[in-house]
Amino acid sequence: MLSGLIVFPFDQHASPPDGIEVDFFGHPAWTFRSLAILALATGAPVVPATAWREPDGRHVLRFEEALAPIDAADTKEAVRLNTRAYNEVLERLILARPEQWYWVHRRWKTVARKARSTKGG
Repeated sequence: MLSGLIVFPFDQHASPPDGIEVDFFGHPAWTFRSLAILALATGAPVVPATAWREPDGRHVLRFEEALAPIDAADTKEAVRLNTRAYNEVLERLILARPEQWYWVHRRWKTVARKARSTKGG
């Protein structure tokens, strides 16, 4: 029985502190880490889904195999491993129907790291 569901659009740029830099199509991309944090905290699986339009105009919604959270000794590493796994699924879904992927923002934009200033005495 389904008691709750969260829909999380995953294909967005996410600057720190909300994001983590993991590969997406072979390039570092800042990706939301909150999905991995929720999965690790609750033990809930992540169920990827995709939708596309057929040539006759019908729309199809498909749910993929559930992804169990990946554990690691270090929480930051567990978040990184899970986030990368989600990006891998997204890559596969996009490659299956690239003509259906409508994307208008810069997914691989870099994030300038703020230098720590030190006050001299």
